[in-house]
Amino acid sequence: MRSNKTALQRFIRKLYVDVGEMRWHVLAIATAIHASVSWKMLVLAKEDTLTEFSTFVYFYMTTSTTVGYGDLSPQTEAGRWITIFFIMIGGIALFTSVIAKSVANISSYWRRNMDGLGNYARLIGATVIVGYEPNRTKRMIDEVHAGSDQSEKIVLMAGQNIIDPDNRVHYVQASSLASESDLRRAGVENAARVIVYADNDEQTLAAALAVAALNPAAHLVAYFVNAQSAQLLKKHTRAECVVSTSVELVVRAMQDPGASLVMSALSSTTENATVYSLRLPDGLKISYLQADRYLQTEKRANLIAAKPPTEDHPTFNPGEDFVLSSGSQIYFIRNERLKDTEIDWHAMASTA
Repeated sequence: MRSNKTALQRFIRKLYVDVGEMRWHVLAIATAIHASVSWKMLVLAKEDTLTEFSTFVYFYMTTSTTVGYGDLSPQTEAGRWITIFFIMIGGIALFTSVIAKSVANISSYWRRNMDGLGNYARLIGATVIVGYEPNRTKRMIDEVHAGSDQSEKIVLMAGQNIIDPDNRVHYVQASSLASESDLRRAGVENAARVIVYADNDEQTLAAALAVAALNPAAHLVAYFVNAQSAQLLKKHTRAECVVSTSVELVVRAMQDPGASLVMSALSSTTENATVYSLRLPDGLKISYLQADRYLQTEKRANLIAAKPPTEDHPTFNPGEDFVLSSGSQIYFIRNERLKDTEIDWHAMASTA
């Protein structure tokens, strides 16, 4: 008996909350009840022209939404009173409740996304940037957009609140850059590419390891200041690690004036030309010379290096007989990116 009373109390409490918050199922039930009672009252009032199903639905909707075309109206006195005091008042109240609920939900969804509380776990093939610094991150977003399809989805996961996030990205605020739940919310599990560029090497290493555990297939790139941290990550993952080259650039600029500017320009997709890469498809075997001639004559691109799948590092300017097989990566300089679909691989293989 006591358990039945407790269950009844829980039901009443839940019903009270549902009605108080005007949840969607409450609105749907209330609308169904109001429409059914309205129809029954019109039947009793002998409003035969209004009670046929499609006609009643049309009359009920135009009346409740205050459109009121005037092509249908009650013919009896009882039908008019029913329409005035029950159908119009109840219908308009329900209609405004639906509008208010819809606006509130849209506003809440927009606000949650703006506050970094959105969930992008269902995004497929997105680029996720883990880590945030105003100037650096904006530059990274510029580079991603310039070097890829403008419609590409980008998710930015930050460990701090961003007041005015870049409108080109989906923003996720995380409690920790290595948090599995936040990484899932940022869409890392289904991402095609992930960039980890945190405030320090310790954060970068922790976040990169968490990303690799969640999505081993993603192309993971992590930036480090210390080469030892990069080596530690490479021992446990397939991540591509970028180590700061500031010291080397300073020396090159001293020895070869302007060299640092050239190298910086070649690494930027927002400049006139930069370095791009393509992967040779399965079943293809060509020489470095064939690839070089095809790219120069057909695509106005300059081949500079190649990396066979068995090598860890690319080879620059190898001999003419250097053979490239399926899975090899070729690197070239061009004003714009070349897509796989723009390359006639068989023509490249037959280049003399």
